[in-house]
Amino acid sequence: MSIGERFQEYLEFQDISQKDVAKEMGIAPSQLSNMVNGNRPFNEAHIKSIMRIYPDLNMNWLFRDNLPEGEHSVNEPGSVYLKTHEATGIISEIEEKLAKLKEMVSQK
Repeated sequence: MSIGERFQEYLEFQDISQKDVAKEMGIAPSQLSNMVNGNRPFNEAHIKSIMRIYPDLNMNWLFRDNLPEGEHSVNEPGSVYLKTHEATGIISEIEEKLAKLKEMVSQK
């Protein structure tokens, strides 16, 4: 998998558009698209921008093809790289229950 493919995977996991990234980086969306698609290399300035804008992005994961088991795209100690709708559903369920609890507490 190329750097561009891994970066695109990270963006999809974080639900971030290439257009938004390009704006943050101060480059044209087409320039970023060319880098992600492998038609143009990421230069040092681009990498520094990405590191500044996305500090949670694991640079080892981005640049290396084969990582040790357990190393993921997001720098969160002890976390598991989850990309499932199930995780989102669990979070929504917890948020709903928390809102109900807050409402019950405020009524007392």
